[in-house]
Amino acid sequence: MPSYDPSRLFPSARARHVVAGNTSLYCVEAGAGRPVVLVGGWPQSVHVWRHVFAQLAKQYHVIAIDPPDLGDSAKPAPAYDIKSIAANIWAAIDSLGLGSIDFVGFDLGMWIGYPLAMAQPQHVRTLTLIDAVIPGLVPWPPFSPPAANCTWHFAFNMLPELPELLIEGRKREFLAWLFRSRTPTPGVFNDADLDEFARVYRGRAAITSAVGYYRAQPATMQQVGELMQAGILTMPVLAVAGSAGVGPSIVEAVKRIAPHATGLVVDGCGHYVSEEAPGALLVALDRLLSQ
Repeated sequence: MPSYDPSRLFPSARARHVVAGNTSLYCVEAGAGRPVVLVGGWPQSVHVWRHVFAQLAKQYHVIAIDPPDLGDSAKPAPAYDIKSIAANIWAAIDSLGLGSIDFVGFDLGMWIGYPLAMAQPQHVRTLTLIDAVIPGLVPWPPFSPPAANCTWHFAFNMLPELPELLIEGRKREFLAWLFRSRTPTPGVFNDADLDEFARVYRGRAAITSAVGYYRAQPATMQQVGELMQAGILTMPVLAVAGSAGVGPSIVEAVKRIAPHATGLVVDGCGHYVSEEAPGALLVALDRLLSQ
């Protein structure tokens, strides 16, 4: 399968696979200056940053990384618990010789950002966490239609074999429904975007790999509980959510691990903040990164 074309993010962007411990991660980088690391989530690729990457690369050295098992990174991952995944991401950052970084994590990237920042506080200058629910950080919400729309996939993806049975051969239709159901903004995902995300979610092995994060939730929840007992994040932390995504609850949740955190809830935006409201996200990042 051909890898992602980095010029879709920035004309002079370059791509490579980076050794990351016992796996290999795909990354796209461009620009010069202080390193800003972007990590997305399920079921996408570095393409999730297409509306913010170029603007950031005008001022910073921007590195977008596909997490283990997602996008064009190696499959399967050696392990799916979140501390192991964070260690792989940090190994890639270390291999690139980036030193101190600003970390921006969306969806599973938010899961990853927390243990990574706890393990490397001297190297994470700022931490931005975008529209996700970290397993173990908050209790499961009571069942309701709004809660189901936001978190149904946590349980679905944990089930043995069912995601593979229902998604294989219907990946594009599944993704179109998923994206449409989680954004109130029409036209966010065009045919080319759907083609890209379907490309990296093709076949049973890719589906099994991607849902591995959710099947490892029991271990991840235990690890998050241990991290919460170990202390708090002390670097500047920004929590961002769409009003029709995780919503204001993200700020309360993140303040449990970073009491000084600031929050932004983007009105009229769903889950996919960097794709639905890139301007608002860029303004918030500019304010944080300028500190």
